Amino acid sequence: MATETTEPVQGPLARARVALAAAKHEASQLARATTGQLQARMGEAAQLRTDLDQVTVRVALEAAGRGLHLDEGMSLYDWLT
Repeated sequence: MATETTEPVQGPLARARVALAAAKHEASQLARATTGQLQARMGEAAQLRTDLDQVTVRVALEAAGRGLHLDEGMSLYDWLT
């Protein structure tokens, strides 16, 4: 069920998915990267993981507040995993 409140979230997440696909392709070429480039990529990946975790928590809190897990007849833990 799409609503006006979900539209702003879908756009950035969809763009992030496209960027992640490009990053996956770039990662397949890492054999040619220098040590410094590899270190930089590891730092970037760690920051992205942290950022994604923050987005996931915010979305999960909003969903839990709306009781979406209850609509599925699940505990919040089971619904999130």
